[in-house]
Amino acid sequence: MGSFAWPIAIVALGVLFMWIFRVQIGRLLDRTKSIGRGGLHAYDEGQQATIKPDAIAQFLEGYHSPLLLELEADIDEEATKRGLINSPDLIKALRKSLAGVVISLEFERTENTIFASQVAALVHLNGRAPTPSPLADVERFYSSAAEQYAKFYEKVDFGRWYGYLKARGLIREDPGGVTITVRAREYLKWRVDEGRSGPHYF
Repeated sequence: MGSFAWPIAIVALGVLFMWIFRVQIGRLLDRTKSIGRGGLHAYDEGQQATIKPDAIAQFLEGYHSPLLLELEADIDEEATKRGLINSPDLIKALRKSLAGVVISLEFERTENTIFASQVAALVHLNGRAPTPSPLADVERFYSSAAEQYAKFYEKVDFGRWYGYLKARGLIREDPGGVTITVRAREYLKWRVDEGRSGPHYF
């Protein structure tokens, strides 16, 4: 994510692009099964959603605010300095930056909704990877938190707690037990790199 140090202007444009195509990106995140060096790997859909050329044209022609034009000029200037203007590598660099923004926002979303007990379970699974852990080893993190914070967990049973980890693509069920995913390992690394002190839920 950080191997290509683009300025804030490119990140801002990436966020704008994500807002325009938030539905398509949301579908991609829902189908993502892993994040690795090769990028995002998604589950197949019967009929895959794609961004049509007319949607691209609408995106390019529909926004001409002074700030957007200023950011576009900054990007052009930065690309020229790096010798990337009119180069196929510019597309690769922008794609890399956008992928980094998507991953960062996804991790922010996880950070704002995950429980501390779930993070503790992921840390445990990470320490055992790639060896699966018995489900009971994961459940004990829930049980400990539910016992310590009984009132908070009155409406959060184990199924909901465990289901969150599955739904976010942070764990997978293997024949030998439960295994942490690449996405979760990258999330834990991101938390350390960002110096996050949360989560602020039990």
